[in-house]
Amino acid sequence: MVGRRIVEIEISLFSAFRLGRFDRRRMKVPEASTVSDMLTILEIPVTDVGVLVINGRDGTLDQNLLAGDRVTLIPAIGGG
Repeated sequence: MVGRRIVEIEISLFSAFRLGRFDRRRMKVPEASTVSDMLTILEIPVTDVGVLVINGRDGTLDQNLLAGDRVTLIPAIGGG
């Protein structure tokens, strides 16, 4: 990460994602990190994400995170 700028984002977790983690917090990530990179840091499997919102809009796993982004993660709900 030498020479890579660090950006700060805000993450809100819902439901089961909060267990052992947090509800909302600011997090620093290397510039050009993707949502998938952030999920790896948080130890959240990509397949567990049901809803991903960035700055009030639908987000994608390969989307680069920018300084000040507000990320909301809601787990997928299974049932049968």
